[in-house]
Parts: sequence; C-alpha cells; structure tokens
Amino acid sequence: SIVVTLKETAQALKLLMERNHIICEGAAATSLAAALWHYPKNHIGTRNDGPLKVVAVLSGAGIDHQTIIKCLTETL
Repeated sequence: SIVVTLKETAQALKLLMERNHIICEGAAATSLAAALWHYPKNHIGTRNDGPLKVVAVLSGAGIDHQTIIKCLTETL
C-alpha cells in the first residue's frame, strides 16, 4: 500500500488535464500520484528485459467543476 497526499493527488489531476487532456476522478489520479512520487526510483530499469512499465487505470468522471478549478489553481 502507498499513501498519497491530497496535494499530490491534485498535482496528478492537474498533470493529466494539462498534458493529456484527461479528466478523471481524484481516486483514479491517486494511482498516478503514487507512481510519480512514491515509486522507488532505483527500481526503474532494473529488469533484465528492459525498463519497468507502470500502468495506471484512470476512470470515472465524478468530479465537480469547483474541484477541477482548485486543482488547476493549486488551492486545495
């Protein structure tokens, strides 16, 4: 288990919206936040068959417009 903060989740949501044009629920963005800020960096690329790949399932659209605005303006 990995615990991510609300700020890390908001940053992941902002990243998804700005770079990938994806809007998903905050719960879905926690998997991206965990991979970005909590995955052990020294394990990346240590497998014999090439770089390690991480897959995050981004689903749902149960997020209101006020939360989206707060994430984009970093006021959470």
